[in-house]
Amino acid sequence: MCLTAARRRWPRSTRPSGPAEEKRIAVVDAKCQAEVNLVGIYKTVRAAYEQRLLDENKSKISESKAIIDGWKKNAAAIMKTG
Repeated sequence: MCLTAARRRWPRSTRPSGPAEEKRIAVVDAKCQAEVNLVGIYKTVRAAYEQRLLDENKSKISESKAIIDGWKKNAAAIMKTG
């Protein structure tokens, strides 16, 4: 992995020595994230989990939508009549 060598230079017990070191670490981290496509993988996995939740709860979602549609219809009728 891209930070394996970097970890050897950044022991867990130490902190960056200042703003320049923090920026250097941030650049290495950003390059690593791009190299391993971290954001793309995260978005793909997250979308898969969300789709699974939607699929597993389809009937509950439909019931909720029907209730909300009723509320909207009632609100529109109230607004119309004043």
